[in-house]
Amino acid sequence: MKLDLIFIIISTIIFLSSTVYCTTQDQCTNLTNTDCKTCLNVNNCGFCSNNKKCFLYDPNNLLNTPCNVADMQWQTCVGRLIIDIWIIEKKRESFCI
Repeated sequence: MKLDLIFIIISTIIFLSSTVYCTTQDQCTNLTNTDCKTCLNVNNCGFCSNNKKCFLYDPNNLLNTPCNVADMQWQTCVGRLIIDIWIIEKKRESFCI
């Protein structure tokens, strides 16, 4: 009985202390005209290197970004070629039968 009570108390504390954090479009767009590192420090933001726009990155909607995929950076400010290769690989996967 005492062990069950301790378990319930600890579980409740862990549940209440962990918060779900979802990035909004405004959080990303407010960082437009900053640098890549500042933008990408916010989870799920993408950065356009050509026009310094910070936006909410949605991997399921790459056609609706404020810049060309070649100018887009996500998760890292270096290695834009990796994003291009990933997109090419994803396109190949979609044509496999």
